[in-house]
Amino acid sequence: MLATLDDMGVERVEFGFKFPYRSPEMGPFSNVTDSMVEGLGVGNIKLGFMLESKSVSHFPSEQSFAEWAMSETNHFWFARIATTFENLDIAHRIADVLAKGGKEVFVNIMRASELTTETLRGLSESAPDGLAGYYLADSFGSMDPKKTTEVVASLASQGHRVGFHAHNNRGMAFANSLAAISAGATIVDGTLAGHGRGSGNTKTEELALELPDYSDAVTSRLFELGEHLERFEYRPGEASGESSFAFHLGAKFGYHPNTVMDLFETNPTLGLGEVLTILGEAESDGPEEESSAELVRRTTSTSRIELNPRLRSSLQGKKFFLFARGQALESDYSALEYFTSGGDTCVGFLNGVPQGLEADFVFAIHPFRRGVEAPPNSPLESSTQRICAFPRPEGDALPATWNLFPAEVTPNGFGQVGKEGRLKIPFNTVLAYALGVLGHLGASEICFGGFDTSIDEAQLRENLETINAFRERYSTIPLSSVGVNSYELGLTKLW
Repeated sequence: MLATLDDMGVERVEFGFKFPYRSPEMGPFSNVTDSMVEGLGVGNIKLGFMLESKSVSHFPSEQSFAEWAMSETNHFWFARIATTFENLDIAHRIADVLAKGGKEVFVNIMRASELTTETLRGLSESAPDGLAGYYLADSFGSMDPKKTTEVVASLASQGHRVGFHAHNNRGMAFANSLAAISAGATIVDGTLAGHGRGSGNTKTEELALELPDYSDAVTSRLFELGEHLERFEYRPGEASGESSFAFHLGAKFGYHPNTVMDLFETNPTLGLGEVLTILGEAESDGPEEESSAELVRRTTSTSRIELNPRLRSSLQGKKFFLFARGQALESDYSALEYFTSGGDTCVGFLNGVPQGLEADFVFAIHPFRRGVEAPPNSPLESSTQRICAFPRPEGDALPATWNLFPAEVTPNGFGQVGKEGRLKIPFNTVLAYALGVLGHLGASEICFGGFDTSIDEAQLRENLETINAFRERYSTIPLSSVGVNSYELGLTKLW
């Protein structure tokens, strides 16, 4: 996750605290040391820790407390000292020692909602020379944007570098953070998914998305960000709930919340990373409320083959049985038991899995994904059709769409709005996409089954061109056939 935050432009990460005489229930981050971060790939991120000025009571002096705090923290760039305004002098003396010891030091003034422009006036006179800046922490979460602007502007006008730390108890953490930036704050705190005491803090992902210097970096790492949020930050079900980052992202790009809800509900097998990627690929220029059918028919987006590690790991180096719905499908499928032992094979269908049969993958029109580009070296150079490859979902429950992929599909066949008319997806388009995926991901062999259907001469010629183009580009991948086939390719028949 640190690598993703680094790519998003996050400059500092407060890794934990330095609490003297910590108790076990406080957890490992209550007293951070170098050993905890040894070997971490932090990139350009600067790590830091927080102290509390009141902890000085455990030591003979501010000097000895600061020296203890600096022990075993060579990998930590900055320190923040949390203090009340009344104990500011103590915090200043601790900060002076830390700064002379080489740390970048900030003083966090808590209970900022109680401060006034009058109380903040003259703060410069008592600040130690090496202090990097002051933070205003809305400890009670009771501030509003007007109050935030007032106190931040007052402190910034004295020439100090100002940071802001918001709490969301009144639902204003995000608004207050933006107000602080407008008033002169140059550092603003956030936490992933807003985790924090009480109602939490400003959400890092939402704040970064709204800041011009960071938004492009966020949208370039949506998959990784979504994967982390879903796996480590969100409670079960929260990825599609009302607090999901997907709704903020959808609003940013002009999608109605109903569209985002449809995306989750129609595609229960998609993870949050893929949902965010789909939403982030193109800004909406449609009506206020687009139907999901309208959304998915938007123009070509990038292929998600590389983004799905389960797809890659499941296909690479495998012998792949690719089935169409020919007259010999039943007998060809029944022969699989002779060829699929040992775990080195995969089974996939074009345009859906017939009822009662099992498969590992489907290559088909998808009810929500927009068009995808063909993978590199695919016989299908480009496509604006909604073709995709997706693995069988984990567990026993299959979405209704798993078995509902005929070659021609109406939008309301997926429970979508029917006004767009029929979506005609040529068989050859799906075949070309499937072969491109299998070639790109390194299948060891492709074996056709159920390809004996009588077809007209034009369609046969198109399919032959696609298969021959695949043979030219992936000459090392053998093609074979379970049984008879219509393509006169001289394939070895296994059955």
